[in-house]
Amino acid sequence: MPNILITDIDGTVIEYGEPIDAVLEFIDQQKLSVFVLTYRNITEKARTVEDLKKINLNYDRLIMNNTDLSAAEFKKEEASKLLKEGYDVKFFIDNDKANRNSVGSLGIETIDPNDLVDNYDQKNVKKVSKKYIYMTIEQELANKCLELNSAITERDEIRVAMENLVSKESADLKSALEKVATLSTDLDKLNAEKTELLKQVEELQKNKISASMEAAKIVAAVGVSPVEVSPVEDNSSAKKVTHLETFLSMQPGNERTSYYAKYKNEIIRGI
Repeated sequence: MPNILITDIDGTVIEYGEPIDAVLEFIDQQKLSVFVLTYRNITEKARTVEDLKKINLNYDRLIMNNTDLSAAEFKKEEASKLLKEGYDVKFFIDNDKANRNSVGSLGIETIDPNDLVDNYDQKNVKKVSKKYIYMTIEQELANKCLELNSAITERDEIRVAMENLVSKESADLKSALEKVATLSTDLDKLNAEKTELLKQVEELQKNKISASMEAAKIVAAVGVSPVEVSPVEDNSSAKKVTHLETFLSMQPGNERTSYYAKYKNEIIRGI
């Protein structure tokens, strides 16, 4: 009869549906026939076979519970049967201490899978994570496709957000540039108008001085001395002269331009 190794399933070679790599590597390194002894009920055989297939555990016999015994009693009884059949049980691996004690009472060496995960370092067996994630090539491909789709979705969301932001910024910039262009045009027009008006004022002042000098010459030519005449009281006339004098006395700038715009007609008539 061959030498065998007996192993439990839940918490020993599988935990939370995932293989425990350290234990599986230990089993593989022993080169022994593998008997799986589980307290799972025989009614769960189909699921159990599928679970063992998923973790690629090669075994020679699957022993499942169909009794009313406790787990410790059931496993001791089954291990005892194997010994009576002539099998040399080298190791019994189980995560439950009560099960190990019960089977160990038969003289079988028992192993706590946690010791394999944490401490086992013989025969070049690597220490690996307790949870070994096994995936088929199809599963790996499916996961990679999901990751790729997620990355593409995230990229598209970022691109749309950037396009919307750029579009909004472009619209705001265009609007601001249009306002600046309009204000620049208006400013150029005002400056041109201001320059033209100042030229007109200067020309009118020159003409007024020339006319006064010409009148003085004519008076002197006929031998009449100029007589200062008091201006006629005329509120509207006085107002016109006042606006003109005020305008001429102001320094060039926004204030002078505003004053001219407000009293333009009076200033021109005052000239």
